[in-house]
Amino acid sequence: MGTSTTFNGDGGRSNIYALGAATKIDNLSLRFGYAHQNVKDLSSGTSAQAASNFSRYAAVDRNTSTVGTAGYEIKHRFNFTLVYSQEFFAGYDSTFTLYGERRSGRPYSWTVGPGSAFGDNGSNGGGDDRNGYLPYIPTGPNDPNVRYTGNFGWDNFVAAGLDKYAGQIMPRNSETGRYTNSLDFKFEQQIPGFMEGHKGSVYLEIKNLLNLIDSSAGRAWETEFPGYQRIANVAYDAANNQYVYSAPTARLSEPQQFRNVESAWRLKLGVSYKF
Repeated sequence: MGTSTTFNGDGGRSNIYALGAATKIDNLSLRFGYAHQNVKDLSSGTSAQAASNFSRYAAVDRNTSTVGTAGYEIKHRFNFTLVYSQEFFAGYDSTFTLYGERRSGRPYSWTVGPGSAFGDNGSNGGGDDRNGYLPYIPTGPNDPNVRYTGNFGWDNFVAAGLDKYAGQIMPRNSETGRYTNSLDFKFEQQIPGFMEGHKGSVYLEIKNLLNLIDSSAGRAWETEFPGYQRIANVAYDAANNQYVYSAPTARLSEPQQFRNVESAWRLKLGVSYKF
C-alpha cells in the first residue's frame, strides 16, 4: 500500500489585471471589459485525493514540483454589454440587452509516458497510462540523446509545433485550448400591474445567439481532466543513455472537451411581476 504526502511549496503567484470602460449616449449604454491572468503554480490541484494530485499532472520530477503555468488560467477575457431602453408606450420601458464575451481556453501540456520510464513503480502508478511526464524535445532527427522506433520520428514533434523547444524539456501547460465566443440577447417589456403601484414585465432571452444564427458558431470547449495529451510513448535505454520514443498508445486526443449544453442556443420566455 503506497502513501502520498503533499506539502506546501514556494514559487506560485497570481497576477490579474482588469480594465473597464462605460459610456451612455441618450438611451444607449455601453460597457466594455478586459481581464488578463498570469498565474503560476506548482500543481493545479486536479483531484480531491492526495494520490491523484500527486500523479495526475504533467511533471518533470514528480517528487520535486516546478513552477509552471496554472491549469485554470484564463489568459484573455473580453466582454461587452450593450443596453438600449426606450418608452414605446408611455411610462413603460422597452429594454434590449446584448452581452458578448470572448475568452481564451485553459492551458494543457504535451506529455510522454508511462511513468515506469522515469522510476515510477506500482505503488505510485508506474504502469498507469494516466500519468504524464513533460518530454525532452530532441534537437532534430539525429539527436544522440534520442532513438525512435516504429512509425514515430522527429516529424511528429514538428507537426505538433514542439520544435521551438528543441534541446530542452518543454514547459508545463505551454499549450492553450480553443477560444470560446458567446453572445446573449434579452428583450424586456414593462406592462401595467393589476393594482396601483404594481408593475410587471414580459421578457424574451436567447442564450448563445451566435449558435442560433449559425449552427457552427458559438461552440464551447473546455480543457478536461487531467489537462495533458501524450505526444509519444517513452522508454529509457540505460546502456546507451537514450530516450526511446515510439507512437503513443494512450491519451491520444487533444484534451478539449466539447460542451454540448453550453454550445446550444436556448430560448426562454418569462413573466415578472413586482408589487
